[in-house]
Amino acid sequence: WWSKESDVEFKKKSQCVVDQYNKYELPGINMAINGILTLGENIADSGGLSEAFMAHKAWETYHGPSKSLPGLNYTSDQLFFISLGRVWCNKELPAYMKWAVDNKVHANGRYRVIGSLQNSEEFVKAFNCPAGSYMNA
Repeated sequence: WWSKESDVEFKKKSQCVVDQYNKYELPGINMAINGILTLGENIADSGGLSEAFMAHKAWETYHGPSKSLPGLNYTSDQLFFISLGRVWCNKELPAYMKWAVDNKVHANGRYRVIGSLQNSEEFVKAFNCPAGSYMNA
């Protein structure tokens, strides 16, 4: 249903995502994420994050910023992104990580977070990530 030009452009842009995830090395096993195998889910994670952030901002339009947590000096936008990291916080055994590289369509939790956030202009703005830094490459 896409035009030939749309298909070519999608493949060109999606190669950037493949290259991004291929560079993520999994700690302790000397293997990298398989960016081709995980491409669809990596795009979905970034798109889902963008949509969720828009919903967060829409909610704030009607209700005001979320209350901050006592003792933490984070904005509601920063807390939104911190919550993403918390969702995917886990510990995986090396044998599972090796199996997952060749068999799972999802990157491991660490890189689902890092990859999506590196692709988020809203994250960069919320945390003032300098241009060229790890989280704003």
